[in-house]
Amino acid sequence: MSEMPKVTICILAYNSEKTIADTIESCLAQDYWNYEVAVMENGSTDRTVEIAKSYRGINLYCWPHDIGMGKNMERCAYLGTDIIVFMCADDIFTDSIVIRDIARIFYLHSEIKHISRWYYQFADDANVPLRANRSRNIFKLADNVSGLAFRRETLEGVEITNDPFIEGASLLMGISDLRSMTLRYDTVAIRMGNGGSQTAAAFRIAPTRRWYGLVGNQPFLKDASIGYIQIKNWGTYRVLIDEIMFSVKLNPVILLRIDFWFFALSALLIPRKILRKLVDFYKNQIGRRVTKRKWR
Repeated sequence: MSEMPKVTICILAYNSEKTIADTIESCLAQDYWNYEVAVMENGSTDRTVEIAKSYRGINLYCWPHDIGMGKNMERCAYLGTDIIVFMCADDIFTDSIVIRDIARIFYLHSEIKHISRWYYQFADDANVPLRANRSRNIFKLADNVSGLAFRRETLEGVEITNDPFIEGASLLMGISDLRSMTLRYDTVAIRMGNGGSQTAAAFRIAPTRRWYGLVGNQPFLKDASIGYIQIKNWGTYRVLIDEIMFSVKLNPVILLRIDFWFFALSALLIPRKILRKLVDFYKNQIGRRVTKRKWR
């Protein structure tokens, strides 16, 4: 590549009227000269399109109906650009230098097809991280697609699943001779509790079973017990039981861990109505204070 690459930030949007403005403004604040912002709208029924149109210089691509996030991501492969950076319409960049860093790596390393990154999650205040994903495993880092970057040509013809949580990992699995690099700082802040992860549709299948079917027995699948709470809150009892049993099957040693029993018994015994309130209390009160001390 003879000159710095053109980067397109693809904002994946569906019924995102409450958050898309923050996402767009975060994208427009990037300190890099050769990039554009494309809102890939996916059949929204709220004011998402109206809000996106209110920003000058935004490329808006609308779909008449919801085709799922994976298929919406596939549309980005056909934009006239060099680099695609995915962004969900409820997340934000943590710094104005992120796109510049991504472009520089692709420019200097022609063999690199994918750039991953660290990220953290937040509830209401993006300056207050609640949980971080700083894995060395690119599949684990792909459990949310915001901030994932690819050479556009590597996306052509790759089929991306619509199954929740594994859209990014399925894309990685579809790229031949995948060579990647990871930005070892938190490039994006992921908003908790706003997307499709808090719907019954997200938990039709036990998440660990779904991940195992795609990537095999990756090490991060052996430490998924905290997810039991989310399944109890938004899924079914059948899926919760399947998740617990499949976790034990993959890693029987988990039965010796206190955190496994804490999360498993909490999910099994505490009524959903109460458990949701406890989760909100932890995120908004305890978790926020603990995280502030840890990140200071």
